[in-house]
Amino acid sequence: MTEKMKGFSLDAEEQELLEAFDASEFQSVMTPERKHFIEAVAKQSFQQSKRVNIKSGTLYEVR
Repeated sequence: MTEKMKGFSLDAEEQELLEAFDASEFQSVMTPERKHFIEAVAKQSFQQSKRVNIKSGTLYEVR
């Protein structure tokens, strides 16, 4: 168990997953297409959208 995991109790399934991870039994399934998709979504999420200012009097008119 890693140092960060001290103080946490794991159920049987979580313990099995942790042991498999520590034994490097996991393999990446990242494809070039999936990587490109993730990079594009990340880039879009960090783009600042345009700001819109609404005066408080205008807000009541919209409702």
